[in-house]
Formats: sequence, structure tokens, C-alpha cells
Amino acid sequence: MNGVVEGFSATPCGVLEQTASGAALPTILESIVRLVEVQADGMRCSILLFDEAGQTLAHGAAPTTSRGSSARPSTA
Repeated sequence: MNGVVEGFSATPCGVLEQTASGAALPTILESIVRLVEVQADGMRCSILLFDEAGQTLAHGAAPTTSRGSSARPSTA
């Protein structure tokens, strides 16, 4: 995708534009991950979300990692 998600570039301003325009949370989270990943060659990032009780982690965004590695957070 070359740093572009649904018409917005993966820049801090692009993420703010998405937020202000009411983009869906998964789209915004993907943009944040891509913004971080472009900082270093080969970097792979993901975002995990806690539930409201702070007890359970859920997948938030991991557009460049394999589904198997993003589906289960490490317990180490």
C-alpha cells in the first residue's frame, strides 16, 4: 500500500484527517501502525486493545504481520 490507507497518507496529519472525518477505528489504527513501520526498514508493528475491564487483549491492527502472529499476543 506504500503508506496510503483509504486515500490518506500515513503521516501524522493523515491520521488526524481520518479521525476528524469520522473514519472507522480499524482504519485509523492501521494508519498509525503504518506510520510507525515506515520509521525503520523491516519494522513490523501491531496494536492490541484492552477490553473495558482491562482484562482481555483484542486485535486492533497489524496490516503487515501474518494473521497467526497477530491473533495471539505473547504471554511471555
